Order: sequence, then C-alpha cells, then structure tokens
Amino acid sequence: EIISKDKSLVLIALLLFVEMPDLSLVLPARQPPTITKQSLQEHIVDPKETMVMECEAKGNPHPIFSWRRNGKYFNVARDSQVSMRRRSGTLDIYAKHNPEQYEAEYQCIASNQYGSAYTHKIRLRLYRPPVWPREILEPVVISAGLPLVLPCDAPPGPPKPETYWMSSSFPTMQAVRQDRRVSMGVNGDLYFSNVLVNDSTTDYCCSARFPYKNMIQQKMPHTITVRVRGETFRNKLFLFGAHFCTS
Repeated sequence: EIISKDKSLVLIALLLFVEMPDLSLVLPARQPPTITKQSLQEHIVDPKETMVMECEAKGNPHPIFSWRRNGKYFNVARDSQVSMRRRSGTLDIYAKHNPEQYEAEYQCIASNQYGSAYTHKIRLRLYRPPVWPREILEPVVISAGLPLVLPCDAPPGPPKPETYWMSSSFPTMQAVRQDRRVSMGVNGDLYFSNVLVNDSTTDYCCSARFPYKNMIQQKMPHTITVRVRGETFRNKLFLFGAHFCTS
C-alpha cells in the first residue's frame, strides 16, 4: 500500500511537471525603455543630403517615441520635411527649403507604461564648406631676438579644424619644428619667443584639416626676413622667388 501511494505521488508530480507552462515564455519580462542608439551630441550634417538624427530604444512593450526641440515638444507629424522611421525614433529631414531652421537642440524620448528613457541633448549643426579668404600678406621684416606671432585665422567650421604649420626645407615641405622657442597656440597662431636668422623663409604656411569631409585648406604663405646688425638676411630659398604651400 505504501509503495502504491509513492507511485501515485510520483505520477502526480510528473503530470504537474509536464503540464505546467513555462511562465517566462507565456509572460515575457516587462521592461522600461533603454536607449540603444543615438546621434552625437555635436551632430553635423550636410544640408544637401538627407539629415538623419538617430534614436533607437528597446523595451517591453516596445516604446513609442517623441522629440523635443529647444526644450519644447516637436510635432514631427506636422512638418512636411520631417519623417520618423517605423518602430523607431530616428528622424529623416529632407530640408529642401530653409535648412537653417533645423539648426537647434534636440532630445528624443522613448516611453512605455513602465517608464521613459531620454537621449542626451543633440545639437544639430549644418556643415558649411570652409572658405579661407584670399589675402595679400605683407612680408614681415623683424630684428633678431624680438618676439613674433604669425596669425592663422582658419575658418571656424563646424567642425573646428585641426591646424598645423608647414615650411619648406628645400625641396620639400616639412612641419615647423616646435620647441620652447617656437610653439602653436590653441587658436592656431604660430608664436616665436625670439626670432633667429634661421627663421627667415618665404613660406610659413598655416594648414587646416576639416574632419567632416577630410578636407585640407592652406593659407597664403608668410614671408619672414630677419635683420641682424643693420643687415638683412633671408633664407637662400628666397632666391627662387615666392613659394606656395604644398604638402
């Protein structure tokens, strides 16, 4: 009789094990939204192309998306030049007219019944081709031992360019050697604490690389003449006339 009861208990346990559903499959875990993809905080776009602002999120149930522009609700549906991708918060902006109106600060919000998730604030800026104005630079004549600043004045961007200085070591261009006496400031200008005769040359060139399009532009070259004891000394390259910056 005891053995029979044990068999009955085992049979009941087996039936419960077989018939009990996997609750993890029937009721998937509820999750508040989590941002999985977003544009950079400083987001530079080309207005001639479709301007894309990314916002992706996961959650259960799947979140719905909305946007703020300059801190206020941005009604995407009412803007004929903007669309939001399906099951996503990513915006496609087709700015055929007045793209400047979209330069602003944006933030995407993903929400479901369990909460909301926010992207960081995205500053949308339009790419503008850098223009370095052509200018005639007067030759610099200076006495040895005096300080000197050569201005760079690179186009500001966006994005901010990477600047560097080149000078010829005939017949090739090389980067200007920097040390305690010669250095480049954060604004791109080249500083000499005191000039030497060997600083005389006809082609100190400030160059700027713009990372968005990987474009390099160069300013017209500076010519420096250093005077010592009333005499004028120039680098022997001056005999060949003015040089233009090439890399």
